[in-house]
Amino acid sequence: MKKSNNFKLHKLVNNRIPSEILGCIRKWGPISRARLAENCGVSRPAITRTVSALLQQELLVETALSDSKGPRRKDGLVLNPEAGYCIAIAYTVEGLNVIAMDTSYTVVAETSRWVDLHPMTEEERLQTIFESVDDILAQTRDLKGHCLGLAVADPGVIDHEAGIAKWSSILQHWHNVPIVDIFQKRFQLPVLLLNGASTYIRAIDRLEMREQSENMFFVQFGAGIGCCFKLGGIYISGNAMLAGEFGHWKVTDEPVQCRCGGVWCLEAVAALPA
Repeated sequence: MKKSNNFKLHKLVNNRIPSEILGCIRKWGPISRARLAENCGVSRPAITRTVSALLQQELLVETALSDSKGPRRKDGLVLNPEAGYCIAIAYTVEGLNVIAMDTSYTVVAETSRWVDLHPMTEEERLQTIFESVDDILAQTRDLKGHCLGLAVADPGVIDHEAGIAKWSSILQHWHNVPIVDIFQKRFQLPVLLLNGASTYIRAIDRLEMREQSENMFFVQFGAGIGCCFKLGGIYISGNAMLAGEFGHWKVTDEPVQCRCGGVWCLEAVAALPA
């Protein structure tokens, strides 16, 4: 695995203004500095300073704008696809998928492993995931950029702020697992923990819908049932990230036992194992 030279890089992009600017460029690039200031609501001097730093860190590159002609054509800013890549990890009871994607949203490495994760101990499950991530890091060893971080999509209830997987109705021995801490220590990289359904709706919204819809309702169906909402342009997670626990709504009068320990749940009567 390549070592990042960039504690300063992570510090830079985690600041509010650089993060907002990168988000605007991701969404609207190639984009001029003037339009960037207008769309982000950031002052021109702040745009100039921050863009210079991002260009120096090679997170951005400049390209001629298609609507700019003549001897003084304006340059637009886009994310540098060779700046690095992120690794995304998604696991369910049926197995796991791990991909590496560069900043232009091109998949540069991918691995899938179909294995029954349900009965594994916490240690066995983590080791299985680690092996797949190590495989991806080996595949990306010769890329120009370095790994910017990991994103972990957990199928259960999470504490996003604490970076903990609280519990899952489809995975045994999976209670209060400090995912972020464990993965950071293992890979020495920044780690983001998200709920599986909320991750998928973001991917569909950004990559397929191009963020053109203000309102979405996404249902994830398989060994479990989950959902995520986007209302008024905002992803709704609810108190304790429980807004998407659609599978545990009470839907029947029959005393059907659910793996969560309750009865009458939608997941107990409609998920694939049912």
